[in-house]
Order: sequence, then structure tokens, then C-alpha cells
Amino acid sequence: MLKLQNPAILSAMAGVTNGDFCARVAKGGAGMITLGGFNFDKATLSAAKLITTRERPEFIIDLEELPEYTERQVSIAREGKTLVNINIRVTSRDGLLLAAKISQDAGADAIELNAHCRQPEIMDLGTGQALLKNSKKLCQWITILKNNVNIPLIVKIRANIVDEVTLVKNMVTAGADAIHVDAMKPGSPYADLDVIKRISNSIDTYLIGNNSVKDINSAIQMLNAGADAFSIARAAIKNPEIVGKIGKATMKPYNYL
Repeated sequence: MLKLQNPAILSAMAGVTNGDFCARVAKGGAGMITLGGFNFDKATLSAAKLITTRERPEFIIDLEELPEYTERQVSIAREGKTLVNINIRVTSRDGLLLAAKISQDAGADAIELNAHCRQPEIMDLGTGQALLKNSKKLCQWITILKNNVNIPLIVKIRANIVDEVTLVKNMVTAGADAIHVDAMKPGSPYADLDVIKRISNSIDTYLIGNNSVKDINSAIQMLNAGADAFSIARAAIKNPEIVGKIGKATMKPYNYL
């Protein structure tokens, strides 16, 4: 069990949320920061390299260098004196086991399975957001991770792709300790708070709400919809300190993951 100092979490952003960036956010007062997403097999690494040809940032770390690199990034992020989570991208059981070992050996406080990335190069591998339409595979992966880590397991998903309530119930049964939901609403610049409400009402598991959280008001709306915590992504790029600022303004007497 982890105790967050406040409900504000820095979300993973490929090629952005390395140790240095996370430490800066953490020093501003974030409740938890997320490194990654990191690629833990040859397939996701190759996909990430393709993504960079479209001038999108990615973490391109060779697998043999990944243990040392991950340990170093966790150590740097830890300088911010807050909890450290690692977002992982894999395509296989071997990738899951490698991610579990490297993340734990590096001293991460939590591990986050990426069932969220919608870049076509990742989805073509059957991972990222594509996992949402293969709940059997996703739940099998959750169980494998749960059986091989002794730190909390978070699973990040995207809303309005499948029946979220059925999916998250199955994910919790499979072993997920927390559900991280990008409450994306197609065609809308605002989060779909109704999705957060439906999921919150269906499970007792720790729920993190993501999408369009950029100020105190939007954070409060996410919490009022039923999220136990909220994550911030793009709003932190130009202003890393905003995560802690919002977190402190919405601080709860306790916030356990």
C-alpha cells in the first residue's frame, strides 16, 4: 500500500517524462510521478523508432541498456522525494517478466501497464489501446504482472473504446490494484466525467482520472466525479510546477493506493 501526499499524479508522456523532468515535477509537490512509457521488448522498441520518424518523441533505449537506464531514471526522479511509477509497453509474456524485474530492481514504487497508447505503430502490435478490444489477453497480462511484482499494479486505459465498466471489473478480478482512465470524449475538448462516475460506481478499486486536468477547477471536477486521484500530462510540459500546485490545493487527509 502506498500513501500519496496528495492526489496529483504526473502522467507518462513518451519521450518527455524521464528522470530529470519527473524530478522537477516531484519537487513542485506532486503526489506521484510516472516515468515512461518505456519499451520492454524488441517489437515495441522498433515501433517507437518508427514513431520518431513522424517527429514524435519516444524513449529509444536498447534492451541491454534498459536495466541500468531505468535504475538511473528512478534514482534521478527519486530526488523529488515522491512516489515513482513506471509505465511499460510490451507485446509478450517475456516482455512482461522483463518489465516486472527491471522496474522492481530499479526501486519503482508502482508499475503501470500501458493499454492506452493509440499510436498506430504500437496498436499494430496488438498492444497499447488495441488491448482494450482483447480483454482476455489484457487480463492474462495483468495476472502475469501481478504474480511477478510486489508493488502496486496500475493499468492505464482509454475511455469510449469499449464497455469500460465490464472491462474494469474483469481487470480488477485479474489483479489490477488501480485503474487509470483517460476519459477522452471524442469531439470534445473536455473529459468525459460520466465515464469516471460509471467506473467509480462499479468498483472499489483505486481510480485515477486523466484528460483535460489543467487547473484546480478541472481537478476538483475529476475528484467529484469519483476519482481517487487525477493525472496531469500536457499541462505540465510548459509548467512542471503546476502538478504540485494543483495537488496541494486538492490535498486530502490521506490518499492510499
